[in-house]
Amino acid sequence: MYPRLLALVILAANVVTVMSLPNPDSSAINKLVSRQKNKGKGGNGGKGGNGGNSNNKKCTAIKRDLELVTRAPLAKGVATLCGVPVTRPAAAVCKSKKYTPSSTSDNNKRALTSDEEDSETTAYDPISNSDNQNKRLKGLLTKQKTAAQGAAVCDYPADPVVLDKILFDNLVCPTFDMFAKTMGSAPDKAKATWLKDVITLINNPKKNLWSVDKELFVQKIESTTTNVLVSSKSSASSDESGEGGADVHAYLTDTKVAAAVTKFSRSFKQTVWSAIKKAEKDATACAKTSSAKKKLTARMTKLTKGKVLQLMGDGVEHYVAEIAGEASEEDEEGTGDDSGTGGNGDQNDTGDDDETGNDDGDDEDTGEGDEGDDEDTGDDDEV
Repeated sequence: MYPRLLALVILAANVVTVMSLPNPDSSAINKLVSRQKNKGKGGNGGKGGNGGNSNNKKCTAIKRDLELVTRAPLAKGVATLCGVPVTRPAAAVCKSKKYTPSSTSDNNKRALTSDEEDSETTAYDPISNSDNQNKRLKGLLTKQKTAAQGAAVCDYPADPVVLDKILFDNLVCPTFDMFAKTMGSAPDKAKATWLKDVITLINNPKKNLWSVDKELFVQKIESTTTNVLVSSKSSASSDESGEGGADVHAYLTDTKVAAAVTKFSRSFKQTVWSAIKKAEKDATACAKTSSAKKKLTARMTKLTKGKVLQLMGDGVEHYVAEIAGEASEEDEEGTGDDSGTGGNGDQNDTGDDDETGNDDGDDEDTGEGDEGDDEDTGDDDEV
């Protein structure tokens, strides 16, 4: 009897102890669960957290695609476009597109209309025309001249070395660097991805390649070095373009070659602009703060108001004309903004400020009006 009574007393005591414990705080538990779900996912729940999750997933997907890109090693003498290699095709690639000098250069030279003559005297005024790329570009051309082998070479009328200068002088390369930095990883692969279509265009035999004799190829390099890669404080005259100046002039003013350069300049500016827009989109997806996104927007505003789209096309035709020895007197005298003092700052601009710059014009040149001409595929350019 007594053992049973003792057992009942102990059981009753345990029940009373359990019932006296405090009830768990359900709101605290919910907060703990929510915190664990959002930990490391870019937010603390709610609207901000969900936005961060979506943004991070998009950025992760972009970076995963970038990792699939194989960045070609930079060989000696290989030109680059904003740091991405542009490998010259082998001679066999363009052998069917052979440039043959005419016996009468006057008949072979492009006939200029009055409008074209007026446009040739218009100075090309890049955003930043400093000299800090010239030494590197001259070195590349020297190596290419030495490495040229065989009787014929695939030549670019609009050479990647010149195109690289155009993109640097108009803040395009610094912009790609800025956007790639925002990606946080694989910046070189990001640029290689964004510029893939541009490099494909440059190496398109129907667009920008001609088979020329090695001697003419070397003469064109010398003319480029003398007439383009010179100090902005001085300018070479066409008479200083070297012994082969007449042959280079006949080549670049040839009717078919000159027409191809004009078409290429249109395609080039549009393709680069599309690459810039793609880079902006990817960088915005990976920007971690609203301040970072504002800087990306400010940079795009700077390029748009600076009419970079138009400058890229103008730069191609301007420099090809200079290599041919056709620079106008206005070009040779300079525009007064080419001292190089402001250029160094612009070309090294990392986009850390929100300066929009170049507020000279209110009309934003997006290039949409040129789509009819600029989207030409070049399939009918083959000669």
